[in-house]
Parts: sequence; structure tokens; C-alpha cells
Amino acid sequence: MRTMTGRQKVKLLVVVWGDRYVREFSQIALPALLASGNLPVLAQETDLEVLIMTQRGSVPFFDREPAYGALGALCPVRFIFIDDLIPGGNFGITLTLAYARGIRDSGEEQTSTYFIFMNADFVVANGSLRTLYWKIKEGHAAVFAPSLRVCSEPTATVLLDAVNPATACLEMGPREMVRIALKNLHPTVIAKTITQGLVRCNEYNHLYWQVDGSTLLARNYLIFVPMIKPERPMPPVNSYSDYGFVPELVPSGRMTALGDSDDFFMLELQRTAQENQRLRCGRPNQVEIAAELSRWTTREHRFVAEHDFVFHSGELPANLPAVRAQAFTYMTALCRLMSPRPVSHLDHPYWTVWFNTWLKARPPTQRFIAELGGVPPDQLQSLAPKSEDPLETKLSSPSRSSLIDRLRQHFGRASKVPIWRHNWLDIRLVLNWLDGLGERRQRRSLMLYSTGSFLTRPDPQLASFDHVELDTVLDLQARDEGSSSTRYGNVLLHVVDGSLRAVRTIFAQISSLFDEDVEIAIYAENWNLGSTAHDLSGKLPIIIQDFLPDEWLDFEVTATFAGGRIKRWLRAMEVLLLNRLVSINAKSVLFLPLLAGLLSIVWGLTAVNNRRLRNRLSSCPESCSSILVRFRRGTRPRTTSSCASPQSAAIRHQAFSESPSPRASAARAAP
Repeated sequence: MRTMTGRQKVKLLVVVWGDRYVREFSQIALPALLASGNLPVLAQETDLEVLIMTQRGSVPFFDREPAYGALGALCPVRFIFIDDLIPGGNFGITLTLAYARGIRDSGEEQTSTYFIFMNADFVVANGSLRTLYWKIKEGHAAVFAPSLRVCSEPTATVLLDAVNPATACLEMGPREMVRIALKNLHPTVIAKTITQGLVRCNEYNHLYWQVDGSTLLARNYLIFVPMIKPERPMPPVNSYSDYGFVPELVPSGRMTALGDSDDFFMLELQRTAQENQRLRCGRPNQVEIAAELSRWTTREHRFVAEHDFVFHSGELPANLPAVRAQAFTYMTALCRLMSPRPVSHLDHPYWTVWFNTWLKARPPTQRFIAELGGVPPDQLQSLAPKSEDPLETKLSSPSRSSLIDRLRQHFGRASKVPIWRHNWLDIRLVLNWLDGLGERRQRRSLMLYSTGSFLTRPDPQLASFDHVELDTVLDLQARDEGSSSTRYGNVLLHVVDGSLRAVRTIFAQISSLFDEDVEIAIYAENWNLGSTAHDLSGKLPIIIQDFLPDEWLDFEVTATFAGGRIKRWLRAMEVLLLNRLVSINAKSVLFLPLLAGLLSIVWGLTAVNNRRLRNRLSSCPESCSSILVRFRRGTRPRTTSSCASPQSAAIRHQAFSESPSPRASAARAAP
């Protein structure tokens, strides 16, 4: 619809509730929207109105914020209250119903208005809304664009410092914002990166590929729709806004995707611990990913996943076409593994389960029932949510640290540990890495170790390494006394589970010692094998953002693992029997042969188990006792191959309204 001024009517819908989200939106996301290339462009070129959907009690907070005052001076602003939609404990349900209410607020003008949607935790780069304005001029009915999830704790601090207090604006271009995002990627993003082999996730609504240190390629099944011009009025809501609004509001399928972060970039602030229960150690498994996607992906999900999205903080790298080809090959094979029939977006199982749970939280208002089209709640299909299997109780046996410490001192060199020892598999991780160095063994090598490390014992395998205790080198670096012209081509770092959070910091402090093409191995060991809480397969993924170095995207990241429930049980039995032997006295000396015999059996079973697992170190077991992570620079990771041809994807892409990059179009139009 064009108003009397001849300008297109546009409404920005923002849904925000809760003290934390109201604060972050007002102090970070709203200042970013006020940047010169965002809302000011829409205010100048269109008939813009901003609708803030929130709780009544949040209005006074907005009134105190400078950014809200700047917004009111720029364009009309209204509040739509959603107090009746908030109870229920499901963010996605409330968000979807609130957006639907915001669209219906336009009444008969729904089909002549462009609606821009903005979650409270989305922060857009300067110029992103200008791109949406270009898409309005081109006549697109729907626009897809991904967000990139980051850890909110460190990222929010950086963004707050970048807000201009005089103007209440956050003027940050896309490349600078991408740079910040890539340094603070959320653990779920790292786990969904197909080209690394350290952590995985049980839900792959996004998939990522490393390109270089400043570039990430994405394919998205679940993607945000920042703008829609409805072709018909808002019907009763039957699915989440992410994948239900487009088929319901834009049946023609006239949609486009913004695939380059230079044109549109939006980071998503999320607490670091968000969804950490979904993470485990190990390489992403294509068959498991296909099975998971088959359970919930709709036609729209599969359609948009055929499109590449590139996040980059510098110029597009020369190897991007090769990585695009790898992603295409992987996705083609993935599609062949998925069920051929997509799930319908109508009463999608995820929606139905959580919507019925949401309804039970409090009786819906008459207004809400009317918005559903008059359908009473008791007539909605109800599906019982499936609860995840509880974690199995793992064996926890008492141990005496003093005894274990004494045993550590009495077993010889790493390369000579006998196969019946509990740590034989763990040490194989290091020995296998050393064997794999090949000609790189001629390079200068450095070993950094924690106090008590078995690697400090004399061993011919490590004779060529310079040995330095980790605390010593960190102390020298902190006092600026560690600068040296010596550079190392191979670096082995041994840390125990209590030091995992410090690895990223350690990397930053010792990076000046690395050659340009350095190969780094981090050997992380669990010294407390009797405690379930110290299982590395569950612990490392939830602190992965503190473990990986800032530059990890520029490395090929692979991992090998040792452990397992049988290994853990045998170790617990060994510790129990050894403790009994140590505490034996004259009264119990008759039990000595029995204990010795049982200990021999445990050692024999340990040898059998070690031999069984020696060639299975690429898979992460439950009760993981050690991990070796290899970082190799100068090689680009590859993914699974298939025999599909690129032409098939090109045919499917025709459904998108392909248009040149807005920035490229503007450059060509310039004199």
C-alpha cells in the first residue's frame, strides 16, 4: 500500500519481554537498528511505523532509554501488549503468536504492507535494512536471511562499548560485526560445523563449513524470515513463524534469499550455556543428521537448505568455490539419506506438542481464541511430547589420589606402557600423533606439560622436543620475558581436565612461538576416572568456546578419543583392588592371593579391551578419559562425496527469485 505521500507502508515488528531481553534490546539491538543504514533509510523512503510487542510493565523501562527516545523522534512507535501470550514457557510459541497479532493489527491493509520482523536478541549490521528496502523496490514478497548465533556474555560487552552515547546508535558495518561473531561463536555453531571433528550436536537445523580464518559457509534448514508482504490476510496460526508464515502468507512462493553477509548480517545473542545438553564430543555423523532432519523438516526447510549463505569479515577468499562444491556434495548425499517425503507445516508435530503444553499453562483469553479462528483449545490435536531417555547412572568408585599419584611415578616411559595398563589407550593417542608427523619430525618441536604429566619422563619418542612446564612459559610470557626468535613447527600441549577452560588463553599467550604452518596437538586427560562429573565427552563440548583458539576456523581440526564404559569399570575395579592390597594387614593376609588373582584378571580383561578398541579411536565413547585434538594449518577440510551433479541444484534454485547482490547492483549503477 502506498500512502498519500506515495510511499510504501512498512511496519517493523519487535517482540520483546523479560528484563534481560528488554535491556539487551534497548541498549544493543535498538541502537543497531538506529544506525544510519538501517531504520533512518526506511523512515526516509517509506511510511514506517514500529510496533513493539511487550508486557505492560516494560513500558516505563523503554521510556528511560535514550535509544527509545531517538526511535520516537525518527518514526511513529506503538506498543501492542502480549501479557496474555507470555505464560507457557515456550519462547517460539509466544514469538509466533505475537508476530501474528502484529500483522493482524493492520486489518485490511495486511496485504499492502511490508512487515519486517525482529527478535529482541538479533543485532543487525549497519546497512542491512537498506538491503531490505532494495528488496521492497524489487517487489519480493518474502526474504530469507540467516542469523549467526554467538555467546552473548563476551559479545554484548563489545557491542555495548561500540554504542555512541551521544546518538544512542551502534554504527557497525557487517564485516566488523562478522569479525566479532566469528571470535565468539556459540558452542552449538561450532558443533554444527561439518568440517571439524571434535564436537557434535543432536540437532542440525544449521550446517557450517570452514572456508578460512575469516569466512564461514552455511546451509540452513531453519532460517529467519526478516520480511514478508502477505498475499492474503493472516490465517489462524498453525505452525512456527520460521516455517509456517511463508507458505500461509506467500502461497505464490515469490521469495529471495540474502546469501552474503555484506548485504545483510544479523547476529543472535544467546547465553553460552543455551542448549549445551545437546552437545557431545565426536565428529558429526551424516547418517544420524539425515535421520534427525527427516523427523521434522518441511518442504520449506528443504527448499531453503539448497541455498548457500556466506559470513565473511574480509574479502571473499579464493577457495570459496571449492568449499561451496564440498558443501553441495555433502548436502546432495544428505538429501539422499533423508526420507523422500517432507513433513507438512500444517500442525507440525513440534508446534502441536508445544502449543498444547503452552495452552495448559493458563486459560486463553477470548481475544486469543478469536485470533485462532474461533477454534476452542480442546478441539486441537494433542500429541504427547517424547521425553529424552535419562542418562544412565555411571559407576563411581572411591579412589585414593595418593595411591594413584604413587602408581603414576612407577610406570615407565609413555611408549613402553604395557597393554594391560588402564592408560594404554590414552597414551596411544599421543603416540599415534607422533607417528603421523612423518617428515615434520625434522621440524623444531615443543612440548608443554602440566605438573605431574607422564610426558615428562624420559622417552625416545619425545627426545627431539623442547620440554617446558606450562606454568613456567605462561609466567615468562606474562612478564614479557618469553619473547624469542625460536619458532616451532610442532607443538604438543598436555592439559588435565581442570585446565580445559584455559586452553584458549594459553593459545593466545604462546602463539608467538608458532611457525606459520604449525601443527598443534592438545592432549586433554581426565585424571579423576572415578567421577562421572569428569567425563570429557560431556564436559568439553559445553566449554568448547574457551577451549578452541581464536583462529580455529583457519585450521583443520580433527580429534581422537580414548575411554568407554568398560574401560571405566575396569579402572574402577583396579583402583578398588589396589586399595585393598595397600590396606591389607596380618589379619587379612589370607586374602592376598585372592586379591592378586582378581587383579590379574582385571589386567587381563583390560588388555583384551585395549586391543579391541585400538583401531576405534576416531569415535568418541561414553566415559571419555582422554582426547587428542590436532590443529593443522594449510590444509582445507573435505566432506563426504557423492555422485550428484550441480545441475540438479541449479534447477531447484530457480524457484528463488535470483537477483544480483544489492551492493553489486548499486556499484554497477554508480557513475
